[in-house]
Amino acid sequence: MTGGAFAGRRWLRLCYGAFAAAGLFFGLLPPLLYGIVNPGVLAVLGAGGLYAAMVLFEGKIRDRLGGGFRTLNILLVILLALALMAYLGFTLYWRGYCARYAPPAGEYPQTVIVLGGGIEGERPKKMLARRLQEAAGYLKENPQAVCVVSGGQGHDEDYSEAHVMKKYLGELGIDPARVFLEERSGNTRENLAFSAGVIGENGLCSQVTVASDGFHLPRAGIYCKRAGLSLQGVIPSQTPWGLLPSYELREMAALCKALLGF
Repeated sequence: MTGGAFAGRRWLRLCYGAFAAAGLFFGLLPPLLYGIVNPGVLAVLGAGGLYAAMVLFEGKIRDRLGGGFRTLNILLVILLALALMAYLGFTLYWRGYCARYAPPAGEYPQTVIVLGGGIEGERPKKMLARRLQEAAGYLKENPQAVCVVSGGQGHDEDYSEAHVMKKYLGELGIDPARVFLEERSGNTRENLAFSAGVIGENGLCSQVTVASDGFHLPRAGIYCKRAGLSLQGVIPSQTPWGLLPSYELREMAALCKALLGF
Protein backbone atom coordinates (compact mmCIF):
# COMPACT_ATOMS: atom_id res chain seq x y z
CA MET A 1 0.00 0.00 0.00
CA THR A 2 1.38 3.42 -0.91
CA GLY A 3 1.81 6.17 1.65
CA GLY A 4 -0.91 8.22 -0.04
CA ALA A 5 -3.41 5.37 0.07
CA PHE A 6 -2.61 4.70 3.72
CA ALA A 7 -3.08 8.38 4.62
CA GLY A 8 -6.36 8.43 2.69
CA ARG A 9 -7.68 5.42 4.60
CA ARG A 10 -6.56 6.98 7.87
CA TRP A 11 -8.44 10.22 7.18
CA LEU A 12 -11.47 8.28 6.05
CA ARG A 13 -11.51 6.29 9.29
CA LEU A 14 -11.17 9.52 11.28
CA CYS A 15 -14.06 11.04 9.34
CA TYR A 16 -16.23 7.98 9.86
CA GLY A 17 -15.26 7.85 13.53
CA ALA A 18 -16.19 11.49 14.12
CA PHE A 19 -19.54 11.07 12.40
CA ALA A 20 -20.21 7.83 14.28
CA ALA A 21 -19.43 9.48 17.62
CA ALA A 22 -21.69 12.44 16.84
CA GLY A 23 -24.52 10.18 15.65
CA LEU A 24 -24.38 7.91 18.68
CA PHE A 25 -24.07 10.86 21.08
CA PHE A 26 -27.01 12.83 19.66
CA GLY A 27 -29.00 9.63 19.15
CA LEU A 28 -28.59 8.40 22.72
CA LEU A 29 -28.91 11.77 24.46
CA PRO A 30 -32.66 12.31 23.81
CA PRO A 31 -33.85 8.95 25.24
CA LEU A 32 -31.34 8.84 28.10
CA LEU A 33 -31.63 12.46 29.25
CA TYR A 34 -35.09 13.52 28.07
CA GLY A 35 -36.97 10.24 27.64
CA ILE A 36 -37.66 11.08 23.98
CA VAL A 37 -37.67 8.54 21.15
CA ASN A 38 -38.90 9.55 17.70
CA PRO A 39 -38.04 8.75 14.05
CA GLY A 40 -35.36 11.45 14.07
CA VAL A 41 -33.66 9.84 17.07
CA LEU A 42 -33.73 6.43 15.39
CA ALA A 43 -32.32 7.87 12.15
CA VAL A 44 -29.45 9.60 13.97
CA LEU A 45 -28.69 6.41 15.91
CA GLY A 46 -28.83 4.33 12.74
CA ALA A 47 -26.41 6.64 10.92
CA GLY A 48 -24.03 6.64 13.87
CA GLY A 49 -24.16 2.87 14.10
CA LEU A 50 -23.51 2.45 10.38
CA TYR A 51 -20.35 4.54 10.40
CA ALA A 52 -19.21 2.99 13.68
CA ALA A 53 -19.47 -0.42 12.03
CA MET A 54 -17.31 0.81 9.14
CA VAL A 55 -14.59 1.70 11.65
CA LEU A 56 -14.84 -1.26 14.00
CA PHE A 57 -15.34 -3.99 11.41
CA GLU A 58 -13.47 -2.56 8.44
CA GLY A 59 -11.36 -5.69 7.89
CA LYS A 60 -14.30 -8.10 7.96
CA ILE A 61 -16.39 -5.89 5.67
CA ARG A 62 -13.48 -5.57 3.20
CA ASP A 63 -12.95 -9.32 3.16
CA ARG A 64 -16.64 -9.94 2.58
CA LEU A 65 -17.10 -7.34 -0.18
CA GLY A 66 -13.72 -7.59 -1.93
CA GLY A 67 -13.62 -5.05 -4.75
CA GLY A 68 -17.03 -3.73 -3.73
CA PHE A 69 -15.54 -2.26 -0.55
CA ARG A 70 -14.20 0.75 -2.46
CA THR A 71 -17.60 1.36 -4.03
CA LEU A 72 -19.23 1.19 -0.59
CA ASN A 73 -16.77 3.78 0.74
CA ILE A 74 -17.53 6.11 -2.16
CA LEU A 75 -21.27 5.82 -1.52
CA LEU A 76 -20.85 6.41 2.21
CA VAL A 77 -18.66 9.47 1.65
CA ILE A 78 -21.24 10.90 -0.76
CA LEU A 79 -24.03 10.13 1.72
CA LEU A 80 -22.09 11.80 4.52
CA ALA A 81 -21.41 14.92 2.46
CA LEU A 82 -25.03 15.22 1.34
CA ALA A 83 -26.31 14.71 4.89
CA LEU A 84 -24.04 17.40 6.29
CA MET A 85 -24.95 19.88 3.54
CA ALA A 86 -28.68 19.21 3.93
CA TYR A 87 -28.51 19.54 7.70
CA LEU A 88 -26.53 22.77 7.60
CA GLY A 89 -28.82 24.15 4.90
CA PHE A 90 -31.95 23.39 6.87
CA THR A 91 -30.51 24.88 10.07
CA LEU A 92 -29.63 28.12 8.28
CA TYR A 93 -33.01 28.14 6.55
CA TRP A 94 -35.18 27.94 9.66
CA ARG A 95 -33.05 30.43 11.55
CA GLY A 96 -33.32 32.85 8.64
CA TYR A 97 -37.05 32.20 8.42
CA CYS A 98 -37.53 33.13 12.08
CA ALA A 99 -35.51 36.32 11.59
CA ARG A 100 -37.53 37.23 8.49
CA TYR A 101 -40.83 36.75 10.31
CA ALA A 102 -39.92 38.60 13.48
CA PRO A 103 -43.16 39.08 15.46
CA PRO A 104 -44.80 42.46 14.86
CA ALA A 105 -44.77 44.95 17.70
CA GLY A 106 -47.57 47.37 18.45
CA GLU A 107 -50.97 47.43 20.06
CA TYR A 108 -53.23 46.29 17.24
CA PRO A 109 -55.59 43.32 17.06
CA GLN A 110 -53.97 40.03 16.07
CA THR A 111 -54.14 36.39 17.07
CA VAL A 112 -51.26 34.41 18.53
CA ILE A 113 -51.51 30.66 17.84
CA VAL A 114 -49.50 28.43 20.18
CA LEU A 115 -48.89 24.92 18.83
CA GLY A 116 -49.15 21.97 21.21
CA GLY A 117 -46.11 19.96 22.20
CA GLY A 118 -47.03 17.34 24.77
CA ILE A 119 -48.38 17.27 28.32
CA GLU A 120 -47.94 15.22 31.48
CA GLY A 121 -51.12 15.06 33.49
CA GLU A 122 -52.26 18.64 33.85
CA ARG A 123 -48.85 20.18 33.16
CA PRO A 124 -47.14 21.02 29.87
CA LYS A 125 -43.94 19.16 29.03
CA LYS A 126 -40.78 21.26 28.99
CA MET A 127 -40.87 21.90 25.26
CA LEU A 128 -44.48 23.09 25.37
CA ALA A 129 -43.82 25.14 28.52
CA ARG A 130 -41.08 27.05 26.69
CA ARG A 131 -43.46 27.80 23.82
CA LEU A 132 -46.07 29.10 26.25
CA GLN A 133 -43.56 31.20 28.15
CA GLU A 134 -42.44 32.91 24.94
CA ALA A 135 -46.04 33.46 23.87
CA ALA A 136 -46.98 34.85 27.31
CA GLY A 137 -44.15 37.38 27.14
CA TYR A 138 -45.36 38.54 23.75
CA LEU A 139 -49.00 38.74 24.85
CA LYS A 140 -48.02 40.90 27.81
CA GLU A 141 -46.18 43.27 25.50
CA ASN A 142 -49.13 43.35 23.08
CA PRO A 143 -52.30 43.66 25.17
CA GLN A 144 -54.55 43.95 22.10
CA ALA A 145 -53.57 40.48 20.93
CA VAL A 146 -55.59 37.36 21.74
CA CYS A 147 -54.44 33.76 21.72
CA VAL A 148 -55.54 30.39 20.38
CA VAL A 149 -53.96 27.40 22.09
CA SER A 150 -54.01 24.38 19.80
CA GLY A 151 -53.79 20.72 20.76
CA GLY A 152 -56.17 17.79 21.12
CA GLN A 153 -56.41 15.02 23.69
CA GLY A 154 -54.36 11.86 23.25
CA HIS A 155 -55.70 8.42 24.08
CA ASP A 156 -53.51 8.28 27.18
CA GLU A 157 -54.19 11.85 28.35
CA ASP A 158 -56.77 13.05 30.86
CA TYR A 159 -57.01 16.53 29.35
CA SER A 160 -56.58 18.14 25.98
CA GLU A 161 -53.30 19.92 25.37
CA ALA A 162 -55.27 23.13 24.80
CA HIS A 163 -56.88 22.86 28.26
CA VAL A 164 -53.49 22.49 29.92
CA MET A 165 -52.02 25.28 27.81
CA LYS A 166 -54.74 27.75 28.77
CA LYS A 167 -54.33 26.89 32.44
CA TYR A 168 -50.56 27.40 32.24
CA LEU A 169 -50.94 30.75 30.46
CA GLY A 170 -53.21 31.81 33.32
CA GLU A 171 -50.44 30.93 35.76
CA LEU A 172 -48.12 33.11 33.70
CA GLY A 173 -50.45 36.07 34.12
CA ILE A 174 -52.49 35.97 30.90
CA ASP A 175 -56.20 36.76 31.29
CA PRO A 176 -58.16 33.56 30.41
CA ALA A 177 -60.66 35.73 28.51
CA ARG A 178 -57.90 36.35 25.92
CA VAL A 179 -57.28 32.62 25.36
CA PHE A 180 -59.40 30.44 23.04
CA LEU A 181 -59.25 26.67 22.82
CA GLU A 182 -58.69 24.43 19.80
CA GLU A 183 -59.01 20.90 21.20
CA ARG A 184 -59.40 18.60 18.17
CA SER A 185 -56.03 18.60 16.41
CA GLY A 186 -53.53 15.78 16.37
CA ASN A 187 -50.77 17.19 14.14
CA THR A 188 -49.38 20.47 12.82
CA ARG A 189 -51.62 20.61 9.76
CA GLU A 190 -54.71 20.17 11.93
CA ASN A 191 -53.34 22.65 14.49
CA LEU A 192 -53.55 25.45 11.95
CA ALA A 193 -56.62 24.27 10.05
CA PHE A 194 -58.73 23.87 13.19
CA SER A 195 -57.33 27.07 14.72
CA ALA A 196 -58.54 28.90 11.61
CA GLY A 197 -62.00 27.52 12.40
CA VAL A 198 -61.82 28.80 15.99
CA ILE A 199 -60.72 32.21 14.70
CA GLY A 200 -63.64 32.36 12.31
CA GLU A 201 -66.22 31.13 14.82
CA ASN A 202 -65.18 33.72 17.41
CA GLY A 203 -64.65 36.64 15.05
CA LEU A 204 -60.95 36.91 15.87
CA CYS A 205 -58.36 38.59 13.70
CA SER A 206 -57.08 36.34 10.88
CA GLN A 207 -53.68 38.06 10.98
CA VAL A 208 -51.72 35.64 13.12
CA THR A 209 -48.40 35.12 14.83
CA VAL A 210 -47.42 31.49 15.46
CA ALA A 211 -45.47 30.31 18.51
CA SER A 212 -43.49 27.05 18.46
CA ASP A 213 -39.93 25.74 18.45
CA GLY A 214 -37.85 27.53 15.85
CA PHE A 215 -37.17 24.50 13.65
CA HIS A 216 -40.94 23.82 13.50
CA LEU A 217 -42.03 27.25 12.29
CA PRO A 218 -41.33 27.06 8.52
CA ARG A 219 -43.65 24.05 8.21
CA ALA A 220 -46.21 25.71 10.49
CA GLY A 221 -46.10 28.73 8.19
CA ILE A 222 -46.96 26.56 5.18
CA TYR A 223 -50.00 25.08 6.91
CA CYS A 224 -50.96 28.49 8.28
CA LYS A 225 -51.24 30.02 4.82
CA ARG A 226 -52.96 26.89 3.51
CA ALA A 227 -55.61 27.38 6.21
CA GLY A 228 -56.34 30.87 4.89
CA LEU A 229 -54.58 32.75 7.67
CA SER A 230 -52.32 35.75 7.12
CA LEU A 231 -48.98 34.98 8.77
CA GLN A 232 -47.59 38.17 10.32
CA GLY A 233 -44.83 36.77 12.48
CA VAL A 234 -43.40 33.82 14.38
CA ILE A 235 -42.35 33.44 18.02
CA PRO A 236 -39.56 30.84 18.24
CA SER A 237 -38.83 29.07 21.50
CA GLN A 238 -35.39 27.63 22.18
CA THR A 239 -34.85 23.90 21.81
CA PRO A 240 -32.17 22.23 23.99
CA TRP A 241 -29.04 21.76 21.86
CA GLY A 242 -28.96 18.03 22.58
CA LEU A 243 -32.34 17.55 20.94
CA LEU A 244 -31.81 19.69 17.86
CA PRO A 245 -30.14 17.15 15.51
CA SER A 246 -32.85 14.50 15.91
CA TYR A 247 -35.73 16.98 15.80
CA GLU A 248 -34.28 18.85 12.84
CA LEU A 249 -33.74 15.61 10.93
CA ARG A 250 -37.34 14.58 11.52
CA GLU A 251 -38.53 18.07 10.61
CA MET A 252 -36.64 18.02 7.31
CA ALA A 253 -38.68 15.02 6.20
CA ALA A 254 -41.92 16.57 7.48
CA LEU A 255 -41.17 19.84 5.67
CA CYS A 256 -40.64 17.99 2.38
CA LYS A 257 -44.01 16.31 2.91
CA ALA A 258 -45.68 19.66 3.54
CA LEU A 259 -44.10 21.20 0.45
CA LEU A 260 -45.49 18.32 -1.61
CA GLY A 261 -48.99 19.23 -0.44
CA PHE A 262 -49.59 16.69 2.30
